[in-house]
Amino acid sequence: MNFSQNLRIRELCFATTAALSLTLASSIHADTSETSNHAYDEAPIIRLLTDNGFSTLKLALEITGLTDELAGQQVTLFAPTDDVFASTAEALGCVNALDLASRLQATDLGETDALTAVLLYHAHFGKLKNARQILRNETVSTALGADLNSGVNAQGLYVQGAANATPSSITVESLRGYGQHVYPIDQILLPITPPVGLC
Repeated sequence: MNFSQNLRIRELCFATTAALSLTLASSIHADTSETSNHAYDEAPIIRLLTDNGFSTLKLALEITGLTDELAGQQVTLFAPTDDVFASTAEALGCVNALDLASRLQATDLGETDALTAVLLYHAHFGKLKNARQILRNETVSTALGADLNSGVNAQGLYVQGAANATPSSITVESLRGYGQHVYPIDQILLPITPPVGLC
């Protein structure tokens, strides 16, 4: 093999490697763009719930269509954990959290259904970044239009719904997204007493 043939083979190898690298880079860029666009299209508050394991609350917001109402807004959400939804469903005699959500959604309150009302009662439009902001007025306004009581007890910072017999403790510092704050709580906040025989 002479020098020119050897040079030609090297050029072909280089060209093939470059083409494969370009194809691979384009593929990776396309996959990343698709993932990025998908994440961008999802409401930020939903991403925050998804990333931190609040699957039941996320599902409830989606089936009531409230993700659209919360999307793009500065919002603070008091978020019952999946375990809270499961234990509440069990205490009421429902099969599971999805059964509880379905029954609440089927309960008419006039202008809305009970599930939508309960979820709106967990949302405050605006950012409550810390305990001092939550406690400033002793109450927290909600997207439902009814206030939550707030305060501090032996367990720490809490919020309490009108129909809750005991306060709902805020279990950890807020989880923060872009314009959103999520405070995990250990009870579902109730604006009304659950109907007798709900489950």
